Amino acid sequence: MNDLTHQLNLLRHRQEAADAAAEAPSVAERPVSEAEVARFGVAKIVSNTGGGDYTITEQWWDPSGAGQWSDATAPLGYVQAPARDYGSCDWGKAGVIVPFWEQRAIGGALELIVNVEPDPHTFGVKVTKDGGSAGNKTTQCSFTYTVKDLAGNTLATAKSPSRPRPLKGAMDPPADNSYGLAFYDGSTLVLWDAGETLDVEACP
Repeated sequence: MNDLTHQLNLLRHRQEAADAAAEAPSVAERPVSEAEVARFGVAKIVSNTGGGDYTITEQWWDPSGAGQWSDATAPLGYVQAPARDYGSCDWGKAGVIVPFWEQRAIGGALELIVNVEPDPHTFGVKVTKDGGSAGNKTTQCSFTYTVKDLAGNTLATAKSPSRPRPLKGAMDPPADNSYGLAFYDGSTLVLWDAGETLDVEACP
């Protein structure tokens, strides 16, 4: 009898646990404001409000087609939410995708932290000529470029490559939206290489 009672109690406890699990919403179904949900992801900068503060909208991955990031919807995702950069970096641009995470401030309030600090190393960009001239046998090339990130967001305009050019001689610019290399010096974008080539003719 004792064994039978024990088995019945085990079955009852298992059933109660299963019922409780079925009633509880999954983490993905819980509003982001629930205290026990501390998570991280990616977000799009909606606006730079200055001083390292931003407005962001969380991004959800859409695997359909070629795959792309899509704006999250409330209340499951953060939409037009205030956030701040962990290092107070103030050069984040609207439209750029950045990592974010939740953490507690002193006093227990939930806050959103982002990391807009760019990679200190060179990174790929898209360049399009927006001014200057090719140069000739007596003058140096002076082409300037509009620089965009790979998502198409403008980072800077009228940028001259910092990679040394010949002191004289004509250069050919790359086609519009060609790849280049850039890096940040503090908050200043430096275009290192725009992919220019010497304007030379092949020997007959």
